[in-house]
Amino acid sequence: MSVASADFGLARGVYNSEYYKVRGEDFLPLRWLAPECISKGVFSSKSDVWAFGILMYEIVGMGQKPYHNMDNNQVLVHVKNGGTPAKPAYCPDQLYKIMQLCWAYEKEQRPTFADILTMFEKLRDKSEFQVS
Repeated sequence: MSVASADFGLARGVYNSEYYKVRGEDFLPLRWLAPECISKGVFSSKSDVWAFGILMYEIVGMGQKPYHNMDNNQVLVHVKNGGTPAKPAYCPDQLYKIMQLCWAYEKEQRPTFADILTMFEKLRDKSEFQVS
């Protein structure tokens, strides 16, 4: 199985006010950026893992905007200080643990997408976490 994670910039019209300019670069989606993207403008597959964790938050949170109760400046400070989104109301503990791994402050501590797939397969195989 091959999985691709990509941002084609198609969402810009939806959340125009949620974009942030990093050191003269193009506008970037602040609420989906990993700490190293915000502070250093560094992007990698590990920053994609962070963004994937935010995507999981949006799905489990039924479309709720990440950091919905914060303005952009508050999000900047929160993420730079190691903050992550709170657990969505209906999120299973096991899934939130995966999300938290995706949001490890140090990018080296984040799982790979292959690791995440393995975690999902283990969850699927547990009887208490069946998706029908």
